[in-house]
Amino acid sequence: MTDTNTVNFLIRTEDADYVYIDDCLQFHPESGEPLTTEKFPVYFEKCLGDGKAKYWTKDITKAFRFDKLNDALSMLTKFSRSEECEIITLDSMEGL
Repeated sequence: MTDTNTVNFLIRTEDADYVYIDDCLQFHPESGEPLTTEKFPVYFEKCLGDGKAKYWTKDITKAFRFDKLNDALSMLTKFSRSEECEIITLDSMEGL
């Protein structure tokens, strides 16, 4: 059984960068969707309040760590696309 004092909860989703050529956004010729790079994980970093901006980071060491699962779930309900996010656990590790 994991000691709850050593578990942190993080909120993670995926992001991708848009593809530009000569400062022009590129689109997929068939779907018309913007072209993006390979997806990468990003982690919730901070919130400026209810209905305000949410900030994400690629650096897991800067991610906001929730001590309680219920706190992470409560924050998750405030996201406009919460279905694209997941809550993960991170055992305490040196350097993180």
